[in-house]
Amino acid sequence: MPLSIRFDNRLDRLADALIERLARPAKGDPLALHPVIVPSVGVGRWLQQRVALSAGVCARLEPELPGRLLWHWLRDLLPELPARSPFEPEVVRWRLLAMFDAIPEEMPELAPLRERVAGAPSRQRLAVATELAGLFDRYLAWRRDWLERWQRGLPAAGAAGPLGPHEAWQRWLWLRLLDSMPGLADVHPYERLEQLILSEPDTVRETLGGRCVSLFGMPGMSPAQFSLFGLLGEVADVAFFAPDPCREWWEDLVDSRQRARVLAERPDQAWLYDGEPAVLGDWGRAQRDFVAQVAALQERFAVQASEPFRELDDPDGADPARPPDCLRALRQSVFLRSDAPWERVAGPDDSIVVHAAHSATRQAEVLHDLLLDCFERLPGLHPSEVAVFCADIESAAPAIEAVFSTAAAQRRIPFAISGRPPETEPLLRAARNLLDLAAQGPTLPEVEAWLLNPAVSEVTGLSADDVAALVRVLDAAGARWGLDAADGAVKHDWQDALDRLLIGAAVSDEVPLVGALAPVQGLRGSRAALAEPVLDLLGVLGSLRRLAARERPVAEWCERFGAEVDRVFFATRRHEAALARLREALAALAEAGQQAAGEAGLVPIDAQAFALALDESLRASAPAATAAGAVSVCPLGALRGVPFRVVCLFGIDEGVFPRSGARSETDLMPRAPRFGDRFPRTDERGIFLDAVLAAQDRLAILFRGRDVRDDAPLEPSTVVLELMAWLRARLAPRLPAGAPLRRAMPARAEASAIVEHPLHPFSPRAFVPDQTGSYAREWLEAASALAAPLARRSAVAGPVGGSQAPRPAAPGRESPAEPVSLDELRAALSDPIVYWLRRKVGASLPRADARSDTREPLWPRDTDDRDLLGRTAQALLEGADPGRIEAQLRATPRTAGGAVGERQARAILEHAARLADRAGGPGAARVADLSFELDGGPAIVARLPLPGPDGRHRIVSGFALNLHGIVEAWLSHALLAAWLAAGRGPARAARPDRSDLPAPDLCRLNVTVLAAPDATAVVRIADPVAALRHAVAATEAILAGPPAAFPRAWLAAWRESKQKGPLAACLEADPDRAGRLLGKLRDAIEGGPWSSGERDKPWQAVFWRDAGPDLRTVAEDGDALWAPILADVEIEVLR
Repeated sequence: MPLSIRFDNRLDRLADALIERLARPAKGDPLALHPVIVPSVGVGRWLQQRVALSAGVCARLEPELPGRLLWHWLRDLLPELPARSPFEPEVVRWRLLAMFDAIPEEMPELAPLRERVAGAPSRQRLAVATELAGLFDRYLAWRRDWLERWQRGLPAAGAAGPLGPHEAWQRWLWLRLLDSMPGLADVHPYERLEQLILSEPDTVRETLGGRCVSLFGMPGMSPAQFSLFGLLGEVADVAFFAPDPCREWWEDLVDSRQRARVLAERPDQAWLYDGEPAVLGDWGRAQRDFVAQVAALQERFAVQASEPFRELDDPDGADPARPPDCLRALRQSVFLRSDAPWERVAGPDDSIVVHAAHSATRQAEVLHDLLLDCFERLPGLHPSEVAVFCADIESAAPAIEAVFSTAAAQRRIPFAISGRPPETEPLLRAARNLLDLAAQGPTLPEVEAWLLNPAVSEVTGLSADDVAALVRVLDAAGARWGLDAADGAVKHDWQDALDRLLIGAAVSDEVPLVGALAPVQGLRGSRAALAEPVLDLLGVLGSLRRLAARERPVAEWCERFGAEVDRVFFATRRHEAALARLREALAALAEAGQQAAGEAGLVPIDAQAFALALDESLRASAPAATAAGAVSVCPLGALRGVPFRVVCLFGIDEGVFPRSGARSETDLMPRAPRFGDRFPRTDERGIFLDAVLAAQDRLAILFRGRDVRDDAPLEPSTVVLELMAWLRARLAPRLPAGAPLRRAMPARAEASAIVEHPLHPFSPRAFVPDQTGSYAREWLEAASALAAPLARRSAVAGPVGGSQAPRPAAPGRESPAEPVSLDELRAALSDPIVYWLRRKVGASLPRADARSDTREPLWPRDTDDRDLLGRTAQALLEGADPGRIEAQLRATPRTAGGAVGERQARAILEHAARLADRAGGPGAARVADLSFELDGGPAIVARLPLPGPDGRHRIVSGFALNLHGIVEAWLSHALLAAWLAAGRGPARAARPDRSDLPAPDLCRLNVTVLAAPDATAVVRIADPVAALRHAVAATEAILAGPPAAFPRAWLAAWRESKQKGPLAACLEADPDRAGRLLGKLRDAIEGGPWSSGERDKPWQAVFWRDAGPDLRTVAEDGDALWAPILADVEIEVLR
């Protein structure tokens, strides 16, 4: 049964040759499967698809991996072998883990191993065992002679001596491992197979029964495995289908580093390297070694390889006389081992393009536009002929999915993402998160993220709005972290939070305390059902916490964790496949542990070690990348060598590809390297070469070219820079002098330069006429607006406003007769930009009182404590009992627990009492619904407390004095004064039916006092009606065209001026002080190295964008809004 070998530079031609082989009648059983050793499952799936397209069905081809196939054949020859190889790393690691407890203390050479595992947690010990199991697996494939020497008591390198301090303990561990495998210690099964083939070929041939096996592509095999498959060709039908990118002999081709060294030492030999494709030498070491190993089989077994491609003058068999484009010239150059094809290239073209964008999302948007251009310009291009290879599929897939799936229907491109890691599957991620939540005690953000997981949403029925509502009430109830008090979160664990909510659902609002708990409202009636998923989750986490109380064998972990997962996700339908994958991963993990435990004993592990083992089992069972009928999006290297008309390389960033992981210090192979050794960096450069050569019509490379925060330039991968340097050197005679490597859009995309795209898809640079740019018409209107001169967009208010202002998304008042609430006026005058963005643009802006973090509320805490201080002072003003208030403060989840909480409650109460005293002490707690209608204007309505008998309107605030508080006090005083004054004339109160309210003529208003922690503001208004008119007019002016308003900065500069008049007038009247005041204004707006400025607020950043505020305009606009208000306010700063 002869060994056969076929070489070709194209994988599709090799596949056609394999199909011809499969079409031959099988010897013996006609239905027998034909195993094909493939480099990856993705290539195997591509082969099956190609066979099915050719023959109508793919019934016999069975993709296999070399080690698994060899073990199956070995078992047929040696029935005493176990069904699963005991040398598989998944089994060996459990045996090694059991040995870590028996390391002799008297052997000093084992010290490095003892240091790593003695007293280490179970997770670290398992990680070490997993690493060593992988090392021994590599030694079995690449250094079997070392293992043989170890068995004979010799160093691995023989007379050369030990390979460093890690060899002795690895030798000891290997010998102990063999002792745990009776019957396998003397001779490795692979060696027994070789001996049987050489000594009893007829017996082996009869046992194998005329079996066939094909090796397709570049499977990752060691030289020993190559030799073994070559030897199997003596007793079975073995065929190699080997890719070779070059028709010439190129084993002597060197890389750039070797070439530079030779040229430095022997410049007279420079001519030997002229005109050769450096990219093949730089990136093709893995391919070169593979071809050399297959070629060695020709000589050893006297086989004549089939190599029809070596007679071609073009890699595709096309007419070589046709002038090539850059991509075809590159492929021809590699194929011919010559730069001669570049002499016929007309110049740079877009067959090879490199695009730089600011983020993964922008790369996806650029990719979408690029593919639309390909479908428009490449005749007959089908989505299945396009591949997007991602250097980091985990980060790239969400961006590509978001952009491609939301494109307009007329621009929708079918795509399929495969090869994603397990973490990207919602159910697997949610199930895995259960272990983390149980281990460390869940925090509120973690539970929120878990509930928003699509797999969890399906089984709970909670929408995103339901989860948001639930999180709000849980936050109000004080859920911070920890299942219960045992975790140490006194008062703020989940059990206490749920108790508060359940009590709040059972009692009325008037009940402030139930025992030591403060009821929290929010889950009454039908809303109580929202808490059921959280209760179920806490039940599961409690079970897992009890499970983790002690170490257990891995099989027990798999069984009981699987039961908890089924308890949560048994009702899933959309994620059934993922649930089945999880069950299979748990079953495989349990099987490997039980097989190792058969003789090594049960090895107990803790929860963290089980989580690590589960992660690895899930990664091993992850579905492979496959070519689809749509645009194939998959990891780079998953479909190695498979040809596509268009190949796009996504996210080829510096440090991302090739990966820069650190080598293991315990790996002995780099200390004595050999021909045929595989190293990640060499393999990845070979993967890049295969991806470049797989492109038939268009090659596009995308990378993160600039920092999204400061626009600093970022470099692509080194292989991209090498490619660009090589292309520019070939195209140098056709490039203008000094042609830059980077060009900003709308520069033409071509092989000689990197095209840099703008940060935003609505940039005018993406829509330049007669240039290839964006197809996203939805951004065209915004791009046209941005293309207008900045002065025309708005000379005062920045890039929004004037004729370019967006149309209203939220309507304002429909007619002058519609009432206006005092809250509306306060929102407009307190922060005009926020008000304009919300009312005019319809923007959703973050709340100032953002949800608290996961920490317990220890004093002091900014917003939360200041709000609590103000509420406490208000309660004191209303005459509440201080003792009862203190008890409520101790019970509220907004304060700390234990003795710290008691001190915090007393401190808040004392501070609030001082605030209330400065405001005038307890006064009337009566509240009235007020309405005052302006002549020719709207009615202004509000619900406000009435002045006390002393004529004082009291307001307290826990926040430092700012314009929000001043505006509130000023508007409240104006409305109260106007309402009371109207009561003495023909006007009347809006609620004459309320007999419990005092008549206006029985109330009087002298002043309004605003007490803040740092200052007291006293408001007196001579003409309250004029004040209300100013508020209404200012609000309407803000809606018509927003001012350049920075409330905090303007107030700081105004108070610095120490005068009552407008700030702009002070700037004009005193030029000497103007510089200092403008500096104060600028610092408050822009911030400094140690403090943020007001412009850093998200709404200001959205509003101003690329425009800068004029400081004098800020002063003038602030004067127009706030100077009339502050003219009625006296401020006393506390010392």
